[in-house]
Amino acid sequence: MEVEEKENEEEEEEEEKRGRRRKKKREKPIISYNLFNLVDHFHNRHLYRSIFLSIMEGEESFEQFSPEVRIKDPRNREAASFLPPIKLFHGTSDYSIPSDASINLVEALKGVGAEAKVILYERKSHTDLFLQVSDYC
Repeated sequence: MEVEEKENEEEEEEEEKRGRRRKKKREKPIISYNLFNLVDHFHNRHLYRSIFLSIMEGEESFEQFSPEVRIKDPRNREAASFLPPIKLFHGTSDYSIPSDASINLVEALKGVGAEAKVILYERKSHTDLFLQVSDYC
């Protein structure tokens, strides 16, 4: 009886580990901005076009990593119905990424029927938001 319980516990632990591994494989970070629109912004902020393109492995990868562009693609429009409600948080004094990037993404999402909302924080920068996002979560 004791051996059987131990085997069951080990099986449960193994299943839990596999579940965690599976979960990690499904989690994918996304850049939620239209990279085509940000090249000039980054260039003017001294992340020069050539360096940015090198980091992103060329302009060819922009579509793949730009949800705003992908959601507008007619081949992906049906996928919007599977999206959960989305909230974007952005500071109006964010010099790293302009707040228009979040506004444009929300408009694109709504344009294909997704439930999306942007919450703007007046006079907050890119990093200030980490301190305030918990108010909405």
